[in-house]
Amino acid sequence: MDVNTNECAVGYNEMTYYQCHLYAKSIDFKKFYDDRYYNDYMVDDDLSPKGCYLNDQYVYFNKASVGSTHSVRQPICIRSETYRPMDLNTNTCTEGAEELTYEQCEAYAASKDMFNFVGYYTSDNDYYQYYTNNRSDRPKGCYCETVTAQIFFNEHQEGSSHPDYYPICIEEN
Repeated sequence: MDVNTNECAVGYNEMTYYQCHLYAKSIDFKKFYDDRYYNDYMVDDDLSPKGCYLNDQYVYFNKASVGSTHSVRQPICIRSETYRPMDLNTNTCTEGAEELTYEQCEAYAASKDMFNFVGYYTSDNDYYQYYTNNRSDRPKGCYCETVTAQIFFNEHQEGSSHPDYYPICIEEN
């Protein structure tokens, strides 16, 4: 978004912390997700835009619930997507929806955010939002487990329905 704004434009949403994390990773700003710098880039500042914002080439996440405009800081927003959870014990997307790619599944998991989403783990000092597997007894593509709400991505070509899991799809454009 533009500098001197504190809101996302129509059709865009404020990023969760984990979406901001993925953005910082996409522009190779490693300090944002390096634990040594966590307190430097996770702020609570009523004088900066709320949520994820850019200040020069630095990415910050502002936990302040209100925030404000700033002459050199600009909110980073994400295009709105409509995810569609399917019914339990199914293996396909209904008409008007399509399977998520690995990257879209990662974006869906990030939209759930690490502070209130079960299933994040670290490996090699990097965070992962969901587990990848290759199982014939789970729905193919992106799916969610009902009890823990963990997100998985099944690389199996066919997959199958399961009473404890449901596919996550995205509305077709």
